[in-house]
Amino acid sequence: MRPEKPSQFRYASAKMADRRERVLEATRAYVAEVGYENVTTRQLAERAGVSPATLFNIYGSKENLVVTAVGEHLSGYFESETKLARSVDELIELAQTMPAEILRFPEYARAMVAIYFSQTTHNSIRDTLREISQRQQLPLLYDLEAKGHLQSWAEPQLISDQLTNAQFADLHDWAIERIDDAQMKQRLLISILTILKAATIGPAAKAVARLAETHLAQ
Repeated sequence: MRPEKPSQFRYASAKMADRRERVLEATRAYVAEVGYENVTTRQLAERAGVSPATLFNIYGSKENLVVTAVGEHLSGYFESETKLARSVDELIELAQTMPAEILRFPEYARAMVAIYFSQTTHNSIRDTLREISQRQQLPLLYDLEAKGHLQSWAEPQLISDQLTNAQFADLHDWAIERIDDAQMKQRLLISILTILKAATIGPAAKAVARLAETHLAQ
């Protein structure tokens, strides 16, 4: 079965909704300005015009607040009609264009990576990050399965999990400056092509082979 999309937020009043947007906008601006590691709850509350207790009552932790704020930005990017992959070609195209969005707001990506790999992060927060990153690829993988274009062992959620693991690992290397921007772009593309090459058969496999030849040939 295809996964269901999470339900939208609902609020008892417009005032509560406005406060939430103010908090999330302040969080995004603060993360972009100082980086996740330098974000303090007290300073964030001051910028948003609420008390630190209010932030904790609503979001529970700094990690959850940042994931919600930045995650909504990323969700808007991934769910745009022009960003939904409907074929292997489009998924690879997205893998090539995604670094531009990452580099437009590099501190957002670094914040997500720092939270994801922190030993203190609750798995529910990691699951939220994984769900956001899989919105592009998972519907396509289910479609490939329905058409008989995946290996018999290649369950869509499994393949999507492997793609997500590889993407976070590549972004982690970039975030800690082990690789530069150009290498990050190349790594993301190689990771997705390698996994899809193993998982696909038939026309999808031919498309992956063609794309690998086109984009990775020296």
